[in-house]
Amino acid sequence: MIRTQRSDSNRQISGINITPFTDIVLVLLIIFMVAVPSMTADVNKGFLFPLPKASVNASLPTTPVIVYIRADGTMKLNDTSVTFSTLGPQLLQEIAARQGQVVTMVIRAEKTVPYQVIITAIDIARNNGINQIGFGTEPNETAAPGG
Repeated sequence: MIRTQRSDSNRQISGINITPFTDIVLVLLIIFMVAVPSMTADVNKGFLFPLPKASVNASLPTTPVIVYIRADGTMKLNDTSVTFSTLGPQLLQEIAARQGQVVTMVIRAEKTVPYQVIITAIDIARNNGINQIGFGTEPNETAAPGG
């Protein structure tokens, strides 16, 4: 009688083969990497319906209201000297003069102006209907471009 030796290759493997799973995950990753940039490129791309017309966009003012704040506490609204008590009424006059257009305010404050003074000016502007507020700065000549 001839004896055959049992080899280990005939045994059943009881472990999980993750190679097919890894292949599927990599394929899905590539699909999402290709698909996502095209989906987020233009959010309104798939919504083709007529939007309402508005004349406000065509007549937006190009010059914002500028509030200058100096370190000694003096303030100017464009070229008019103001205080915190007169800033609100002056802003309301600016809004009325622009006849319903969106008013943008830019705050140009010296470096040493206390933070609370700037926040108070922002609060007065928001309480009087100005929601677009920016800060005026000067370019930094010592900084490298793009950094």
